[in-house]
Amino acid sequence: QKDPCVIGISNNDKVFPSQTVASFGSNDPQFSEQQHQQFLHSTEAYAELFNEVSQNTQAKVVVAVIDTGIDVNHADLKNVIWTAPTGEKLINLSGSGDKDIIGHGTHVAGLIGAESGNGIGVSGTAKGIQIMGIKVFPDDLEGGAYSTDILNGILYATQNGADVINLSLGSPHGFNFNNYLYQEVFRNAIANNTTIFIASGNDSAVVSTPGTLGVMPGVITIGSLDSADGQ
Repeated sequence: QKDPCVIGISNNDKVFPSQTVASFGSNDPQFSEQQHQQFLHSTEAYAELFNEVSQNTQAKVVVAVIDTGIDVNHADLKNVIWTAPTGEKLINLSGSGDKDIIGHGTHVAGLIGAESGNGIGVSGTAKGIQIMGIKVFPDDLEGGAYSTDILNGILYATQNGADVINLSLGSPHGFNFNNYLYQEVFRNAIANNTTIFIASGNDSAVVSTPGTLGVMPGVITIGSLDSADGQ
């Protein structure tokens, strides 16, 4: 506390990708199997909102997926992948290879922005966006990633123009984002007009306070529904 060179101390926790289960497009063959699209009324929302937004927006929204990587050559994703100024289609901060061996990040990217109406696979919930893939998890998923890895991913996304940052991750040990370092990088992102989405977890538990994970305005905690429209 007396050292002016120290601005704060925080745990370097290990985190893991949130589990996901197997986005609009009248000719995407698996669209009818995407129950979340029905719950979200995606087709209606697109007709009323996205067409208007796309007609009045020149630049595409950039969504950073900080995860296990992304298959940038996937048929449903290759046309929506953001390219860095230096030419990379995947920013690898993991210390592992450039492929998404685990598949979690590719799945999350598909839920968000798989190309709609191309007659392939599924349709992403958001149309007309670009996915900024940032790999922070090693290929040995059992080892998890450290908070410093996640923080570096958030900083990269913020510094390179991400409009949205997605964090589908957590920890079986009660990890949350209410610590000094996360709050600092979140404030920095929000100051740069970046919105952050965080998964609420995989345990079907009640998130008693929105601020439990969504630690400040501009940080949004997201839950999920089951196939019966329940928790």
